[in-house]
Amino acid sequence: MSISPIDVARTDGGPQWVEAVATPAGVEVWWDEPRPHEGGRRCVVRRLPDGTRVDALPEGWNARNRVVEYGGRSWRPLPGGGLVFTNWADQRLYRLDGAEPVALTPEGPERYGDLYLPPGRDEVWAVRETHDVRDLVAVPLDGGDARVIVKAQDFVMNPRISPPTAARSPGSAGTTPTCPGTAPSCASPRWPPTARRARTRWWRAARASRSRRPSGATRRACTRSPTRPAGGTCTSSRSAAASPAT
Repeated sequence: MSISPIDVARTDGGPQWVEAVATPAGVEVWWDEPRPHEGGRRCVVRRLPDGTRVDALPEGWNARNRVVEYGGRSWRPLPGGGLVFTNWADQRLYRLDGAEPVALTPEGPERYGDLYLPPGRDEVWAVRETHDVRDLVAVPLDGGDARVIVKAQDFVMNPRISPPTAARSPGSAGTTPTCPGTAPSCASPRWPPTARRARTRWWRAARASRSRRPSGATRRACTRSPTRPAGGTCTSSRSAAASPAT
């Protein structure tokens, strides 16, 4: 049986991430798209304010990673222009400001994914995986040595900076370590100004107070039962214990 580029495009799907970027000329839209005719690479594309589409990633480069095998966020637009991304061929981090990407991390067995640009810091945060060990690291955008933020987690994802509160200093990191258990889970956290976080047993989206046991005021954004067939955004029935974001 032969496999055509059309078959590859169908299985590889559309954009995995889409981001709006404000520029002096207006809002640009960035996304990644599969290129089955270019070896199956994922190219980062920009739609300029005038509607023009341009490739942000040169030919031959592939913004994709293999962290925990299924990968995580593999690229981010840089403030003021440019791009930071994980290249599929060697799983290293690269910065692109000019014609060719420049490596930010050394050669080795490490993989980098779930990229995040903390506000006001000249560094990119990433989950660094070496075999079955995963650390959260900060990699300077000038190519200096990586700084370990969270050491040797079994599973860590979605690093985010929290806002300042009475119980938390500005710039604390919110991450999502998970392990088997029955307590609520917390995935893909987003910190609103009031520093509330999502907690829910069935991976439903929710808003909760800072209390460790959310009251009846918790508002679920999805009410799908975990036992119902998949097809919506709430399909996972995995239960996990989430450590507080520290």
